[in-house]
Amino acid sequence: MVRLVIIFIALILTPIHALQAKSQNETIHKSKNYSHFLNDPNNLIPKEFKAHPDIMPRVHFWFNIYTRFSSNDHVIHHTLHPWIIYEVVNTDFYYSKYKNKKTAKRKADAFVRKRKQHYKKIINRLARLKRFNKINKAELAVLNKIKHLGKNYKTHLWIARKNVRSQTGQNDFFHNGISASTEYLPHMELILKQHGLPKELASLTLVESSFNVKAKSKVGASGIWQIMPPTGKQYGIVNRTVDERNSPLKATLMAAKLMKFNYKQLKNWPLAITAYNNGIGNIRKSLRRARTNNPYVLINNHKRGAFGFASSNFYASFIAALYTNKYSKKIFKIKKLKPIALETVYFKNKTSLRHIIRHTGISLKKIKELNLDLKTRVGLSTYLPKRFKLFLPVGSAKKILNKNTYLVDVGGKKSKPNLSKNPRS
Repeated sequence: MVRLVIIFIALILTPIHALQAKSQNETIHKSKNYSHFLNDPNNLIPKEFKAHPDIMPRVHFWFNIYTRFSSNDHVIHHTLHPWIIYEVVNTDFYYSKYKNKKTAKRKADAFVRKRKQHYKKIINRLARLKRFNKINKAELAVLNKIKHLGKNYKTHLWIARKNVRSQTGQNDFFHNGISASTEYLPHMELILKQHGLPKELASLTLVESSFNVKAKSKVGASGIWQIMPPTGKQYGIVNRTVDERNSPLKATLMAAKLMKFNYKQLKNWPLAITAYNNGIGNIRKSLRRARTNNPYVLINNHKRGAFGFASSNFYASFIAALYTNKYSKKIFKIKKLKPIALETVYFKNKTSLRHIIRHTGISLKKIKELNLDLKTRVGLSTYLPKRFKLFLPVGSAKKILNKNTYLVDVGGKKSKPNLSKNPRS
C-alpha cells in the first residue's frame, strides 16, 4: 500500500513534459525508418529526379516527415538546416486526454510552443557563452548538433537563435492522399505525357495538398495542385459557375501548361519545379542575388526576399514525395483504387445541365461527383460555358453527341464522333 502511494505521489509531481517525453520516445521507437528507400533499391526513380547529394539531407528530412511522423508529431528543427532536429514532440497525450478536438489541439499547440521556446533559450545561452565547460546535458546535445554545421559554430549559434521551427508530420495525410490519387493517376499521367512532361510530376500534388480534392489555402489557392485564382483564369475557366482548379484532371492540364512553360524558360527541373511555388520572376531575381545558376547552391545558401523556407524546400519536398509515392506499397501497404472510368464531352456552345440530364439520364448529383469544378450553386437551370469539357460515365455521352458536341480525351484531344449512331443534334 505504501509503495502504491509513493508511486502515485511521484506521478503527481512528475512534470507533464516528462510524461510527454516518454510518450514521444515510445512513438519514435515504434515508428519505422524507411530511409533506405532513398537509395532507390528497385531503381524506380528516373535519372532526372534522383535525389542529388547536395540536397540529400534536406530530402531526408522531408522523407521522414512524409513517412515516419504523423500529424500528432511536431518536429522541432533548425529553419535554415531542417535536418538539424532538436526534438520530436508527440501530442497523442492531449488527444487522448481531451475529448474536444479543439481543446486538445489548443493544449497540444501550447505545449509545442513551450518546447520551441525551451530550445530558443538553450541556443541563446550557448551563443553568449565564451566557454562550454559548464553546460548541462541538454545544452551539450544542442551544441553537438550545431557543431555539425562547421568550425565557426559560434556564428551558427547566433543564427540558430532566431531559426527554431516546428514541422508537423504528414504520414497519415500521405497515406490517404496516395491512396486517393490512384483513382486519377492514369488520367493525370496521360495529360502530362501529352505535354511532353515526365509523369513523375504528378507527385507534386502530394506536396501541394496531400491530394485533398477539397484543399483550399488562406491565400486563395485551390484544388490538388493549389492553383492561385489569377493562374486559374489564365489557363482555365474560373467564373461564378465553374472553377476548374477544383477538378483534379482539368487542374492537371493547367499545371502541365505552367510547368512546361517553366521548364522551357529555366532549362532544368529543380528551378522549374521551384518556380511553380515561387514564380519565374522571383527565381531569376534570386539567382542574380545569389550570383549562381546552380539550383542546389540557390536552395542551400540563398535566403532572401521572396525565397524563404517554402521556396528553399519545395524541390526537396517534391523529391521526397516522389520517393514516398514510388515506394508507397512497401511503406504504407497502399491498395490501389480502380481508376475512375469516364468519358469527356466537349461543348462548343453554351449548354444547360437540364438538357444533358434529360438526354443522358444521369443525375445532377452524379454529374457533380465527376465534375468537381462545378460550384455548389449549380442547378438544373445552369448553363455550362462555351468550350466546356464535361466528364460523364462511360457510355452515356453518345446520347448527346452532335456536330457541336463531341468526345475528347482527358487532355482535350478530339475524338471523331460517329454521328450516324447519334441522331440527336
